[in-house]
Amino acid sequence: MEIPKPTPIQNIIQRIDGEDTANFLSNEIQGSDFNSMMLHVYDKRSDRLVPADIYRQYSENRFVKPATVDQRDLVRFDNLFLDTAPQDYVAVELSPTQPFAVNKVLAGTDQKLVLSSIRNTEVSADITTALALESVVRRQALIDKDHLDRTMVKLCSCHRCMRAQQFDDEQGFTSHFRVVGMLSSYRRSQNSFGYEMEQFSEHIDTYLNLLYQSKEMGCKFDGISVKFSDIRLMDSLITTFGLDRNFLRRNTQNQAISPFKLYDINLPSTVSDIDDLDQVMASKYGLNDLLYVLKRTQENILKPLSAKFPDVNFVYDLERIAGIGYYNALCFKISAVNTKGIEFPLSDGGTTDWNKKLLNNQKEWLLTSGFGSELYLKQFRV
Repeated sequence: MEIPKPTPIQNIIQRIDGEDTANFLSNEIQGSDFNSMMLHVYDKRSDRLVPADIYRQYSENRFVKPATVDQRDLVRFDNLFLDTAPQDYVAVELSPTQPFAVNKVLAGTDQKLVLSSIRNTEVSADITTALALESVVRRQALIDKDHLDRTMVKLCSCHRCMRAQQFDDEQGFTSHFRVVGMLSSYRRSQNSFGYEMEQFSEHIDTYLNLLYQSKEMGCKFDGISVKFSDIRLMDSLITTFGLDRNFLRRNTQNQAISPFKLYDINLPSTVSDIDDLDQVMASKYGLNDLLYVLKRTQENILKPLSAKFPDVNFVYDLERIAGIGYYNALCFKISAVNTKGIEFPLSDGGTTDWNKKLLNNQKEWLLTSGFGSELYLKQFRV
């Protein structure tokens, strides 16, 4: 009698026996076999569930609970953003899932903070990485026609993201949340700095206009600030003076941590004018080249925007550590104070090296940004 061949699941079980199970599942088993095994396991587990189990999960699982903001308000804000963004930005409806480990590989995000699936995907955790992948597809199509193509790809989207870490609901942060975002990408040339400054201006200008126009929806704020930084400044200090990079990365959201005070760096944390910096101290820390770049942003971005938005506080954040390992150069943060006097970070953006890596071309340039629309409506609509 012919002995039946073992099924793929049986083969896996036999191979696991006597091995380090975690190591085997992580490194030895092929992706397709792993997916088959997990689909089999979940199918069997689902056979044990009854309606009461589903109801209990819906009642207790923070990942499946609906948003607390009225959907009409979210849709209205989405439409306001799409009307405010320059019309040459193509509006893209993104998938709710992205390739597995995209945020870890590109942005250094801990995979434990992302909701992974068993079909080689993960629930979208960042609008900017999702937009970046789509921009690469579009840039590649242009490159296939002309390898020197420099067409600027501009995208925008309204998107719901999911994060696996626990959040403080009282501050308005939840496991899944609505955001809007923008992207600009192209192939650089030797004299492209001014062109890139225009893209930064477009992103910031759009979000500031969005804030002011949102007053029509009943949103109110008592102050807006735009903080501009170059992440290479703190990165340079970390390398030159041996600062604890891991400690700083773990404390990016800790308002009590001041790297300059902690490591006795004699520089102001923020300045409203780069010329206010002591040049002797800047030279001591080897920052002259980076400060020259910030000086150019002052002329090309901050001064024109300050004239257009006189009520907004524009400053340079010199000791920014949030974004180390994520951004690779210039970046910005937009915050606002609500009527309760609480300041919330609403928008963040900057340049990354993701398109360089994905297209294997060091001349590719990418600017991404996002705005927490759901957080804004929770905390600023009265």
